[in-house]
Amino acid sequence: MSYEELIDAIEKDAVKERQKLIDDAETEARGTVERVKNDLKILRGKKITEFESDLEKERALAVSQARREADIMSISVKTEVLSELFKKVEERIIEFKNGGNYKDILIKLLGEAIERWWEEIKSDDFIVYVSEEDLPLLKNTDISSEFEIQAGKDISEGVILVSRDNRFRMVNTLKSRMERAKADILPILSKILFENN
Repeated sequence: MSYEELIDAIEKDAVKERQKLIDDAETEARGTVERVKNDLKILRGKKITEFESDLEKERALAVSQARREADIMSISVKTEVLSELFKKVEERIIEFKNGGNYKDILIKLLGEAIERWWEEIKSDDFIVYVSEEDLPLLKNTDISSEFEIQAGKDISEGVILVSRDNRFRMVNTLKSRMERAKADILPILSKILFENN
């Protein structure tokens, strides 16, 4: 084989080899492009799923926070309604005091307090305190001759019994009775007023 034929054969082999390398490179490039496209699709899907998940978490958090704020507002309104209701009750007690039956109620409160005192303390060594306004209502009654009755400070609509040594104290006022009853009344009132919630 001559030199020219050898060169021609080498050139033809080189062209074939070059074409094969180009074809292989194109095939590999197409495969790489397809893999990258698939990877991008998967990544895009993951990112969309992540975004949707984050969005759902944010929505759930916002809904939860809105519910909590609504609950707080609802509780506030309910508390205000119940507070107004008890305020009206206290006003009615004051109105009731100015009515004609208050003296009988005061004597009954005193009788109940004395009875409880004897049951719990088992002593008759006490002083009965009433408000300055109520003192004339109990003076000159059958019960006033049996016990020492004095005007006390910060007492309204009722009586307070205090042992002479100040160790024991029994409060029986309309307000204290209402406070004791609140624990029983509040759940019932809440159910009646707010049972739809």
